[in-house]
Amino acid sequence: MGRSLTGKGLGGTPAKLARSLPVRSVMMRKVLNAGGGSKSIPMPSHYHGWEQVVLDIDPDCGADIVADLRDLSGLPADQFDAVYASHVLEHFYPWELPQVLEQIRHVLKPNGFLELRVPRVEAVFQAVQDGHGIHEPLYDSALGPITPYDMIYGHGDAVQQGREFMTHKTCFTLNELRATLESAQLSVELLQPTGGMQYELCAIARNVVNELAPV
Repeated sequence: MGRSLTGKGLGGTPAKLARSLPVRSVMMRKVLNAGGGSKSIPMPSHYHGWEQVVLDIDPDCGADIVADLRDLSGLPADQFDAVYASHVLEHFYPWELPQVLEQIRHVLKPNGFLELRVPRVEAVFQAVQDGHGIHEPLYDSALGPITPYDMIYGHGDAVQQGREFMTHKTCFTLNELRATLESAQLSVELLQPTGGMQYELCAIARNVVNELAPV
């Protein structure tokens, strides 16, 4: 198992990081649920009480904003305290990831954070090596049973139904995910297997903006 990288004072949990954001006004905090599909799919409990805006590329899922994460230039800058992207980055080619993360930084407020969930490919490969069938379910999700095939190539049923955007185009190890975030000038504050989820990695990275020191 890869080592976890935990930010100072965060206690190693997404919930504590969410609570660490400074309260600058009485306005409700806003989170962009990128690729979230529908508000009927629950978000982590630490976003309870936040204003949720759902963005998705699928025009039929009922998202608040229909857009491609590779181009968010039509959205106002610096408007979200957090961006939550669960099982999204793997749907882009490796050479597209810098652009995707740049667009996410565009909508994040200074010192806001990005929370990611991606398949933990080492655990998937280990399960297959240990004899788990490639089409045998590993766990259940909102989409139904998830197999090693789904985690490596994309959700088979959805792709078969013509939803090509559900295809996976890259995968991540813990070190690869850290390098991807750091290369986008995001400060990684937590990176570890998701609690209670053997086959998933959780990462939190802050959009640190260095202000000029007073002269």
